[in-house]
Amino acid sequence: MQRAARSNRTRFTKPSTIPGLSLLTADFTTHRYPPHSHDAYVVAVTESGGACFSSRGVDQEAQPRHLLVFNPEEPHAGHMGRSPSWRYRGFYLAETAARDLSSALESPDLGYFLENVVIDRELIGLFAEVHRDLTEDPEREPDVMPLQEAFGMLFARHASAKRRPARPPRDRRLALRAREALRDRFRESFRLADLARDLGLTPYQLSRLFRRNFDLGPRDYLIHLRLADAIGRLKEGLPLAQTAVESGFYDQSAMHFHFKRCYGITPSQYLTATGQASRDRSIEGRNAGEITIWPQLGRTRTTFGP
Repeated sequence: MQRAARSNRTRFTKPSTIPGLSLLTADFTTHRYPPHSHDAYVVAVTESGGACFSSRGVDQEAQPRHLLVFNPEEPHAGHMGRSPSWRYRGFYLAETAARDLSSALESPDLGYFLENVVIDRELIGLFAEVHRDLTEDPEREPDVMPLQEAFGMLFARHASAKRRPARPPRDRRLALRAREALRDRFRESFRLADLARDLGLTPYQLSRLFRRNFDLGPRDYLIHLRLADAIGRLKEGLPLAQTAVESGFYDQSAMHFHFKRCYGITPSQYLTATGQASRDRSIEGRNAGEITIWPQLGRTRTTFGP
């Protein structure tokens, strides 16, 4: 199993008085995010360094002058690029919390971000300040007004009234059959080549079909389904080994590997962070990463928090 890089560190915080919000402070030198998505709005402020990321088939670079924004369920991936390090502060706002925010601001529909990079110096400074206030003094009762102001400005200035562009109809029905088959069988031990054959496709055709319709490969989606299922079982108090097998992983080690690879923390770290019932729940760990809202493309929606 891959050993954790000692130079990667994160701090995960979940303000108990702001439901639906999770915060991350990350300092990376080697971490790589595989393709994944979140059922939350993701906003990231780069404090120093940078990284390369891919979304919507476009490769871009995170920089201190960029505010990164991802829509719910929008697949993206990232890795260290030209910069030897990347320190950033991340917000993960669940869709339900975002709608509550919109209602509080008496705003219409939240809209959709057509671009992942927002260049707005005022907003970058505001989000950085709000993040520091919410994470660096956990004993203090948080003031939600600056948070509302930051997200309100972000949606008002940079979200489009247009909804997510419609997927091309080509092979849509077959793609939906493939996705439904993965949902039905993700706990089983099977090969994607067998699924492709059942659909009358080659493995390469299945991969292209899935990516064209869902911006994510079938294997990545299969892993994400298993991880989401594992999160639910861990919340119910099941042992790690039992959770791994019942969620479709070969064993606990395999679950541990994919959990850390996708979310930057181990299942044990997740249990430690979410098991604290009093005040803000936070955890610091090595080689940790984005660990808030879990990737989904469909009906099951799993998040940290209430």
